[in-house]
Amino acid sequence: MVTKIRSSNDRLSPIGNISWKLEEPNPAMYHDDTGIVGTIRPEQSNSTGVYRAFERSLYNVLDKVNDLKSVFQLAVGEHFEDGMESNFSLAVEQFILHNGYEGVLAFGLVIHEQLFNENYIAEALSWIGDLDDPTTRVSRRIVLETALTSESFLIRDSAISALSYLGDPNSIIPLEKLLKEERSKAVCTNIEVVLRYLRTLPN
Repeated sequence: MVTKIRSSNDRLSPIGNISWKLEEPNPAMYHDDTGIVGTIRPEQSNSTGVYRAFERSLYNVLDKVNDLKSVFQLAVGEHFEDGMESNFSLAVEQFILHNGYEGVLAFGLVIHEQLFNENYIAEALSWIGDLDDPTTRVSRRIVLETALTSESFLIRDSAISALSYLGDPNSIIPLEKLLKEERSKAVCTNIEVVLRYLRTLPN
């Protein structure tokens, strides 16, 4: 099990004082060649070596989460404009290009736990969707779709737009589900626009 230890004031600052520890994972996260995240329990694994490989992968992801602190530090004091690159957006792109799947999964943990300022997370999502990297396309889509469940409407709205940049019709179903549950009229409007676009794309 992954346990996050955070300081009492990390929500008040853009960069939280975060550390991690890995207890005996049950279940542990793993991924296959498609980038799909799943679970495996120790009693279901016939090979200790395979299980330890999953454990090492998780350790690597947690290391990447710590590396993301310096990336998000670049966002402090920056002024963001739609479609305009910044030092932060360039750092987000380079982080994923350099770290691949594990870098994407690290972003997934950051988004799910909302470890940093929601405005910075929302900005990062836009560039995660727009990145030209076929090797992480599936995993980036999964992370963006997971962000649709965020309690922050800023993060949800940014994830919706990012899915339009990614342009994968597989996102239609989770967006339709969100449309039925979303309370923000502005977010619903964005969902409808993105759905119209995704439905024009070939499967």
